[in-house]
Amino acid sequence: VVGLMNLGNTCFMNSSLQCLSNTIPLTDYFLENNNHNNTNNNNISNNNTNVHRKAYNNKNYKHEINKTNVLGTRGVLVEAYANLLRELWLVGNGNGYGHDNANANENENTTTNTPIPLATTASTITASATNKNTNTNTNASTLSAPARKIYRSAVNPIQFKSKLESFAPQFVGRRQQDAQEVLSYLLDGIHEDLNRVRKKPYIEDVEGDGSNDEAQSIKAWRNYLLRDKSVIVDIFQGQLRNTLTCKQCQHRSVKFDPFMYLSIPIPSSQFSGIGSGIRNRKNGNGNGNNNPITLDECLDLFCREELLTNENQWYCPKCEDHVDAIKKFDLWTLPPILIVHLKRFKHHTPGGGGGVGGLGGGGGGG
Repeated sequence: VVGLMNLGNTCFMNSSLQCLSNTIPLTDYFLENNNHNNTNNNNISNNNTNVHRKAYNNKNYKHEINKTNVLGTRGVLVEAYANLLRELWLVGNGNGYGHDNANANENENTTTNTPIPLATTASTITASATNKNTNTNTNASTLSAPARKIYRSAVNPIQFKSKLESFAPQFVGRRQQDAQEVLSYLLDGIHEDLNRVRKKPYIEDVEGDGSNDEAQSIKAWRNYLLRDKSVIVDIFQGQLRNTLTCKQCQHRSVKFDPFMYLSIPIPSSQFSGIGSGIRNRKNGNGNGNNNPITLDECLDLFCREELLTNENQWYCPKCEDHVDAIKKFDLWTLPPILIVHLKRFKHHTPGGGGGVGGLGGGGGGG
């Protein structure tokens, strides 16, 4: 297990990076052609994850860097992230090999304030015993045995953070930030840096009335891939059905929207304090009854109908006016790996139903 050093109050970034680093299909994608030293395991996953890697198991991230995409960083961010992964998985976990002078030549991402312990192999034990028998002062820590593995207990992400800050000044400094925000920015940045689409065509939205959802969803997804296609899309992106119904004429508008994470609300009227991380319900007396709120209940609330009124009225193309409407999200296609962001804070909008159905609102702390 290799940790990340805290650079002030950067636990928000470290927790996001660890979650993403332990997303095995994505890390395999970045390290596929780097883990040549570990002959028993060509990637860090087991066979159970291979089913999720069919779309990208023959890809190499370096060959997919899009240096012409103005929405990306021309590969700077994705290279910084890949370097950090190599330190965490190939060097920090003992899959990298080196000599005793590794301290002097270690990658700039690694920690420099603590010595690097070296795993003693059978060859170094034998060498050490021989040296003792001949009364020399040489010990295992000064031998240059080529087969030694380097282990690190923590990696310093300062170089990665420096690259991140150069493109996202909101993360400059060592103040506490929002974990979901840095994760979202990082996923967006990696996607744009690795977007396989070099020239994006103009695509009009696909809108239907709910009479042929299957065909409409397929067409909407194909259109989306004409502009956005990357390993991030392969692993993390799914599709929502977004339905709006006019309260006056019952006209329906159905669109299928891509999503990279679900920002879902917590039933705030039913829980008390955070406690140990599980929010408990309140019974009739206002006391917790120790029944945790489930993820299914949060998803049900996300998919619940929402009434749009007052300032949030919808413009109905049939009525040609702003009208009260019912808005509803449905989970249509889930990605191989679903990212869920729990909205810990509710944001009240006049006449808007508290923003329950929103995709991007709400702050969830790190």
